[in-house]
Amino acid sequence: MNTLKTKLTSRKLWAAILAIVATLFVALFRENIPTDVADLVGKGVLALCVYIFGEAGVDIARIIWNAATEKAKANAETVVQNTQTATTVTEATAVQTDNSVYIGTNKPQLTDADADDDTDIDKA
Repeated sequence: MNTLKTKLTSRKLWAAILAIVATLFVALFRENIPTDVADLVGKGVLALCVYIFGEAGVDIARIIWNAATEKAKANAETVVQNTQTATTVTEATAVQTDNSVYIGTNKPQLTDADADDDTDIDKA
């Protein structure tokens, strides 16, 4: 029911119906209508056709824009999810050593000389 209501309130539909009625009117009563009025009705029908095709073009552009926007949103969500996953993996591979944090497997190797060193150096 909602679809029928939407279609009946369409300006394109009513423009098309008006164009058909005007064309039939001119075709059936051509002898009784002055030539300039018939030409004017023909130009009006042509203008309605241009309007209908113009609105159809706007509808197509709207569909394309919405599809592109939805795709961009989906891509952005994927990037955010991938970034969150990468951050989680990086945090999971962090290794705590003394007062410093070393990321990944590049943990410095301590030697006996380092263990004997009594100097207090802050590791950043």
